[in-house]
Amino acid sequence: MIEPAVATFGERSALEPREDFLRVHFAGRRGHADFHWFWLRHNCDCCRHPITGERTYTNTAYLVYVALDDMGRPTSVPALHAETEEEKRRMEKAQQRQERRLKNK
Repeated sequence: MIEPAVATFGERSALEPREDFLRVHFAGRRGHADFHWFWLRHNCDCCRHPITGERTYTNTAYLVYVALDDMGRPTSVPALHAETEEEKRRMEKAQQRQERRLKNK
């Protein structure tokens, strides 16, 4: 979980990262706005061509999650089942990456 911490920027605004969103507090007036991390990722200008505005592919992240029990120890979870052809392709690629990673340890 992200610890809420407020970063201020002079008289402009303050940013407060939350687990699922970024809260922006506006200086000089009451209130705030919440921006979901997914929305921010898909609407930032750093991933756009500066002249055409076309979205460009910049990177991919592969995350590994570990389920924990009530004592904080790793525990098993039901297997994930791919349903669409795209999901099946991505799971196959993930398996290949894992095998490559384990082979090169």
